[in-house]
Amino acid sequence: MVSLQIEYKFTKKMKKYYKTVFCTAFLLGICDYSWSQKAYGGMPYSFEKQTVASIATIAMPALDNRMLLEEEIMSERKEDGYQFGKEIAVDFRLDNSGTWENLPDGGRLWRLEIQSKGALSLNLQFGRFYIPPASNLFIYTADRSFVLGSFTAKNNNKWGNFATTLLPSDAIVLEFYEAPQDKNQAILNLSTLVHGYKDFLFQKGQKGQKGNSGSCNVNVNCDIGLPYQDVKQAVGTIIDGGTAFCSGTLINNTAQDGKPYFLTAHHCTRGRDYTQFVIHFYHEKDCNGANTTTISSARVATVVARGSEESDFSLWLLDTVPPTPYYAGWNRKDVVYQGVVCIHHPHGDYKKISIDRKTIVSTSFEDNGNYAKNTHYRVLWDTGTTENGSSGSALLNANKQIIGQLEGGNASCSYRQGNDYFGKIAYSWTNNDNEDSNRLDYWLDPLRLGVEFLDGFEPNASAIVSTRLASDITDSSAILNGIITMKNDVIIEQGIEWREKGATNWITEMTAPDTNIISLEITGLTKNTIYEFRAYAKTSAETIYGVTLTFTALYGYNVINYQSKPNVLIFPNPTNGMLQVTSYELQVEKIEIFDIYGRKAPLNPPKGGKQLPCGQKPPSFGGDGGGSIVIDISHLSNGMYFIKIQTNEGVIIRKIVKE
Repeated sequence: MVSLQIEYKFTKKMKKYYKTVFCTAFLLGICDYSWSQKAYGGMPYSFEKQTVASIATIAMPALDNRMLLEEEIMSERKEDGYQFGKEIAVDFRLDNSGTWENLPDGGRLWRLEIQSKGALSLNLQFGRFYIPPASNLFIYTADRSFVLGSFTAKNNNKWGNFATTLLPSDAIVLEFYEAPQDKNQAILNLSTLVHGYKDFLFQKGQKGQKGNSGSCNVNVNCDIGLPYQDVKQAVGTIIDGGTAFCSGTLINNTAQDGKPYFLTAHHCTRGRDYTQFVIHFYHEKDCNGANTTTISSARVATVVARGSEESDFSLWLLDTVPPTPYYAGWNRKDVVYQGVVCIHHPHGDYKKISIDRKTIVSTSFEDNGNYAKNTHYRVLWDTGTTENGSSGSALLNANKQIIGQLEGGNASCSYRQGNDYFGKIAYSWTNNDNEDSNRLDYWLDPLRLGVEFLDGFEPNASAIVSTRLASDITDSSAILNGIITMKNDVIIEQGIEWREKGATNWITEMTAPDTNIISLEITGLTKNTIYEFRAYAKTSAETIYGVTLTFTALYGYNVINYQSKPNVLIFPNPTNGMLQVTSYELQVEKIEIFDIYGRKAPLNPPKGGKQLPCGQKPPSFGGDGGGSIVIDISHLSNGMYFIKIQTNEGVIIRKIVKE
């Protein structure tokens, strides 16, 4: 007997977890499916210790898979997803089901077998779920070929619920080990059992590349998908109970910190409990339909931002990062593009790629005049199409940057002249000047760099390189900043590259590779000239660049030359806590302080009053300009910060040091 331990991730909106599956090969052969869900290893107690032979078994009422297929109401709307299972309401708990057994260590073991004859898969949703600190839960097929778990206290969440991915069997066992110190503390309330009547995930009977979706679709691992082998890693399919209903994409942010933001469509959450969603990553096959890849899953920790009809976006924060993640870049320029790509899961099928080689059109959703204008891109596919389950998938430009996400359309394999409509990143960026919680810029540009585009990010690269805003800008000099984080290799060279915008060659300024903070002064600049710069790091394997930023000598982003125009004084600097900002002429509209990683810090007036929120206008400054305020930063850790002062004539950015 051979055991394969693989990790398998799934994401459900607002929950996520790993599951480790042990695939056991018997004489008939070795199974070729690999999974991981947020789990914490180990083996079920009954696999290693002697236990009672018989346990309670519940046989669900018989279901006819063929009849379920005939009864299913097929929908052509991409918003409705792909139904693969029948959701059955149940109420199985520790106190009304299963078999309890006392153990030699003083603990107890609870087991329950559930059978749903003829099911091609089973998956579960727990309405109430709590695992005490020393206890654990495993879920496995009755033949012990697939094991999910262990699930522990680390899988508990603020909603008190839980969901699993699919198990390829019509009989499963729940096994809960209760540690002696955790007696009667656990809560397990299985509320939904999903009887899979379609071979959705495992597709044992499917041959070739067709799978569940239409015949015109193309596997992402075929030749036309080769340029997209990095960004395909960011794409996942979303499961809710018995439906694979949407796709989505991991998306990068300017901090490039690997925060697992996941972009999809707002309508994907409408009328659904996103806390029970599971997201599958890496669900793909070779071009010819062979060699299933390892699947991973995650769940949604929270929905951080969403739009409505205008651009139909939804941004989630997942609670787990896939094992080999890639965060797709984005572009918020409101322009039309020639040559776009969509990577998605039509009908929940293995990952597919669709291509439009023409120039796309800026319009409203479905060209409907009742919607806001120019909020969407209209696409007519040359290769592939989209289907139910594709909603929420990203539209990528030629640089593999996300420019929108799929809301809907009438494109299909049987209607090749049909169009699809993608809500624009350009519109969602501020979402018609909506509040922070409902716009993308607040989350995807946490450093407030103001860049129009950002390339993809691979956190498993040998180093992480981040460019930071220029500071101390004058008409002839500036300080260029960056952060270097070593990962899997030794950095042999690092620094800043800069040039006049439009020039061919970069000028390289190197720093010693023994520090992660880069702060270099460059001189000899030409007044009123735009420059661009980027941080870089060179390892033995590759050269990695941060995002390219720009500034203008004297008036970069309208940044004031504080030396030639000393009408704002910041004193003392360095400081041990109190910082006085004095304006002699300018009207100060906003003051913000950032750490070297771009995170905003709260400002505290020292004498009474409430804490001054990040970015609030200091009350001591009058509307006509002039005045001063003393800011208390004693609560901040020692180190270097940036103070950003917005005035009626522009922005002043200075380095300050807290000692």
